[in-house]
Amino acid sequence: MRSSTLKRLLESPRASTLIWVYLSAIVGVLSLVGMAEVPYILVCLSFLFVGLFMDYKQTYPVRRLFLNTFGVAMVLYFGSQLSLDNLVGPLSNLLLVLLGIKFLEEKKPRDMYQILLLSLLCISLATLHNLSLSFLLFLLVFSFLSITSLVFINSYRQSQKDYQRVEVFFYYSKVSLALFISVFLLAVPFFVGLPRSQFPILDLFGRGEGLKTGIAKE
Repeated sequence: MRSSTLKRLLESPRASTLIWVYLSAIVGVLSLVGMAEVPYILVCLSFLFVGLFMDYKQTYPVRRLFLNTFGVAMVLYFGSQLSLDNLVGPLSNLLLVLLGIKFLEEKKPRDMYQILLLSLLCISLATLHNLSLSFLLFLLVFSFLSITSLVFINSYRQSQKDYQRVEVFFYYSKVSLALFISVFLLAVPFFVGLPRSQFPILDLFGRGEGLKTGIAKE
């Protein structure tokens, strides 16, 4: 039963694309753990699972106009909290709220791109605040998932078919893996050679230490 359900998902271009998009978004949300407030993380994850259910049923009871209005209100609310001394918290919470809103909308290709963009912003914000080597795992996983998502979204946007063979899913997955490996190999020289600080970028100001090249010790 489970294998037949999985087979149907992989044979649906839309469903197979959404699988990668949701996985990318989950990594983006988890990257903000320790930076965003816990209630916003839980709300975002709850909206994610609600969005999964809505995509499975292909029914979207919440009107887009209401969601867009709510999103603008949240931008104004968290924007009023921003200051030079308080950037990370409000921005993290705002990104989670905007991601949660996108989960409740119907997922057309442009919406999938927007979810990936918001997830990338989550990772980028976390990267600016976190220099630990353990965070490299988040970057690698997200890089693979986001590249795969882009490959599947572009394929789905161009074909708009209701059915595909399972072999097509694995073919695009292999192409995405090859692209990820290529990007990773090209990125290694830049990562090792470019100057990097001992401290997160958001903590750089006011510190007198110079820049270092290569991998940080912590």
